[in-house]
Amino acid sequence: MFAARMEAHCGLRSWHNSFNGVQVANSDIVRATASTPDGPYTVAETILNTFAHGPQVSILPDGSLVVVHLGCGNQTLPKLKSCTNGTTPGLNRGGSHRFSTKRPGGLSNCDWPAWTGVLVQKSRPQMSNWTQLADWLGPGLVVAHGPNSWHINTTENATHADNPSFWPLKNGSVLLAYANKLENNPPGGHKHIGLAVGKLPVTGEPLLPFHDISPEPIFPYEAEDPTIWLDTTNNLTDMRWHIFAHRLVSNISTEVCAHAVASNPYGPWKVASTPAYTTTIAWVTEGTASISQTHVQGRERPHVIFDRAGRPVALSTGVTPGSGATPVTPRGHTGDFSFTHVQMFDPAQL
Repeated sequence: MFAARMEAHCGLRSWHNSFNGVQVANSDIVRATASTPDGPYTVAETILNTFAHGPQVSILPDGSLVVVHLGCGNQTLPKLKSCTNGTTPGLNRGGSHRFSTKRPGGLSNCDWPAWTGVLVQKSRPQMSNWTQLADWLGPGLVVAHGPNSWHINTTENATHADNPSFWPLKNGSVLLAYANKLENNPPGGHKHIGLAVGKLPVTGEPLLPFHDISPEPIFPYEAEDPTIWLDTTNNLTDMRWHIFAHRLVSNISTEVCAHAVASNPYGPWKVASTPAYTTTIAWVTEGTASISQTHVQGRERPHVIFDRAGRPVALSTGVTPGSGATPVTPRGHTGDFSFTHVQMFDPAQL
């Protein structure tokens, strides 16, 4: 598993924010391993130092790994270090905590959330040997912007591929699910989800912009953190392509999961009426058949875990439990304490 970690025992809001006028970045990217999909996981190595965030790993046709991510790990911002127990101080005491939409002064071009990189495993089986395909000095991975594009133009006739997720195809091209804002974004509007396709350079050529295959956003509402995947176990219907995303809670819904299905990634996509997961999590007591349920404060960044045969076996999400008790936090937690949660799929429901 590849995951974002908040260093120095800090909480989620320390990822890349301004606290009382000081810009900090505590998020790095780690690789963790386990003998079974449901863990327990142990951190094996740091893939990128701060700032780096939102990794998503895929397997290329040659068997090597590709990790698409935000930030390049240049460590040009200080870390917040006054944290304890996984919670960022000052969050509940009126402290300033916000992500600037403009690159703070002093940062390298790639060391912030508006730069997307692509790491490819340079040689197997060496897990620590990676090549960065995106230009450190350029805009990173982007999606071309045209006269009919639904999304904004952020740089050089292209838009930043925010919250990226890859699905490599056998023909050598790569599907990209990403998030960005609407071309005519209303004041206060958030991100929407799109799909694009492109190629990854393998012989030293530059990483070119991907091109939209969705003429309009996948979902009719705001969302972020998409993940695209193919259900290879589904023999009952041709609707085998899925997109999960973090549905942004608004006045029209309290659901946190956006889910769409299609028979072809080029569409049409059908939005599911029932969410694939909610903020209510079912827990099984180890060694028994006892099941308990808890409600958590937040659940986002969905990813699907596959076994070695390519079958989907589990869902990974980032969870902020809040003050309620869970098996991970039996006495509850306040502030922005978060953890990565893995929930096994029920084979009978796939």
